[in-house]
Amino acid sequence: MPQQRRPAHPVQVSFLKKPPVIDGCMTVAKRALPSRPFDHLIQPAEGRAPADASYRLAYGTSFLYVLIQVPGDQITCRDRGYQNGDGFVVVLAKPKPDLAPSDEYTMLSFWPQDDPVRPFRTMLWGTNGRWPLTPLPESVRHAARAENGVINLEALIPWEVVSPYHPWLSEGIGIDVLFAHAVADGKTEVYTIAFEDLSQVSMDHALYRPCEYAAPEADETAQIFVQSPRNLAPGKLLNLEAVTLASAKLEDELSVRLLSGEGDYIRRERLTIRGQPGVSRQEQSIALNDLPPGGYRVQWLSQHSSSQGDFGLTILPPFNPADDLEKLKHRQGIDELVLDTIEFRAEEISQILAATKPYETCSRVRPAMDAYQRFLKAAESGKSILQQGIVRLAYRSALDGTLQPFTVVLPEGFDPEKTYPLLVHLHGSERDDTAVAHFSGLYQATEMIVLAPYGRGTSNLYAKDNAQDDIREALAKACLVLPIDQDHIVLAGFSMGGYGVYHTYAENREIFRAIAPFSGMPTARWNPEVPDYASDDLQGIFLDVPMFVFHGMNDFNVPFQSTEKLLKALRSRGHKQITVCLEEGGHGLPNAENTERFHRWLSEVFAS
Repeated sequence: MPQQRRPAHPVQVSFLKKPPVIDGCMTVAKRALPSRPFDHLIQPAEGRAPADASYRLAYGTSFLYVLIQVPGDQITCRDRGYQNGDGFVVVLAKPKPDLAPSDEYTMLSFWPQDDPVRPFRTMLWGTNGRWPLTPLPESVRHAARAENGVINLEALIPWEVVSPYHPWLSEGIGIDVLFAHAVADGKTEVYTIAFEDLSQVSMDHALYRPCEYAAPEADETAQIFVQSPRNLAPGKLLNLEAVTLASAKLEDELSVRLLSGEGDYIRRERLTIRGQPGVSRQEQSIALNDLPPGGYRVQWLSQHSSSQGDFGLTILPPFNPADDLEKLKHRQGIDELVLDTIEFRAEEISQILAATKPYETCSRVRPAMDAYQRFLKAAESGKSILQQGIVRLAYRSALDGTLQPFTVVLPEGFDPEKTYPLLVHLHGSERDDTAVAHFSGLYQATEMIVLAPYGRGTSNLYAKDNAQDDIREALAKACLVLPIDQDHIVLAGFSMGGYGVYHTYAENREIFRAIAPFSGMPTARWNPEVPDYASDDLQGIFLDVPMFVFHGMNDFNVPFQSTEKLLKALRSRGHKQITVCLEEGGHGLPNAENTERFHRWLSEVFAS
């Protein structure tokens, strides 16, 4: 059970009648907002006094505003600046009794970049136990500027981007702001409102302080905000919650347009919105009986004020996996791989649906349902599910009888009568086997099959949870159903998967002809319980295996130093089959030139 927290004083959030200009410059309105110091310094930089970092918070009918200030004359741009500085994270959470850690939350990341084309980056970092790592929509505005000896970082976040959070529609909102400040010698200080020390950081829940919102002040022009569920079963009503802020009695017309996911117009509804002076709430409903399952956009526009909004909507198709599986099990000649894959996908979809909140769209569910239906049709028609491109499959583990996923990438023009070399790809932290889809530029130029095991977890370093058993079982299953040249298997991985490369090779030296860690290091400095392959005792494991090593020398997430230590040691001991590619960049993949070097190296390994 999560540990209960001691009572915390509410975070004060001021009210703004209109959104401020987001340009990094201080204005009269911004200066009028109360400035507050961060409550905690959870990661101090040794040998220096903490910076005088502060934050200002405000809200309006349609937005949340965050401004962070710290003394300085120059903004530092680092890879993943929200962790490594300069950058920040905004956390909104649904409060729990006694302020216990919340499993319902949204984390938004912001950080400036030294890039004239893309000077600022944003990301939906985490939400409700998932880690999407996707860019925020353009409606989220952000800026960074150093002026008059002060660095300003600011963001304007529309409430519709962080549904269901809104001061007048939520029972309560918890908040935290984490500010990562870059200091000298590559160090980083981290300031927070709610986190008191690093041991409280978790991927499963969020800490927060309760918010106390200043009373709104109505202007001559009324303001409206509309909120709605983001997923529905077929035939259900779309229930809209409208909240108004007005200085007098209000009657307005709301134009609600329904668009397809591609942006094609479907139809429009007109609703009457009424309100009293101050803040008023009202509910309206729209029938969607004629809309088939799929993804849609809902746009609403007030006719007499400037209020408007746009959000996604999913109408889910019927889903009856028990009936589907029962029919398939009585058919003759259906391959075990097909049955296991369909059953796994049915379980996965059911779990996603059970965990999906009413305010979440189902962007993960619909592609999974589409793939499920394709597998069903293939099974019913007797067609192979192994064609070309990316295919997620599943096998039943001999260890415990559970269904475990793995992803294969089959080359263009895949010929089941031809034998192909194999690359085994290990995913990074907080990712799964499907993340191999993001490595097309790195892998698809070589004619080979790619296998991405799940490893029975997203953040286990491939060193526990039977991760190594999963790799071996997935590999055995792939070799059973695909034409793989088992004498030409290369092991590669990114980030956590880079450590996984070292560990997996150490555990299975007879399987792999060569290894290629990308932005991964041979030790997990944050977890002393796992082996350190840069140590004198374990370095010799890699003396006889060809290696392609890529690393960014300014990687703050997975520092280069332990990789450098291993490479120097191996060379001093006579290893002559190491190809090293270093770049000035951070935690990422090779540039075009080094990608081409990897392709040449891979071709030489497969030809040997």
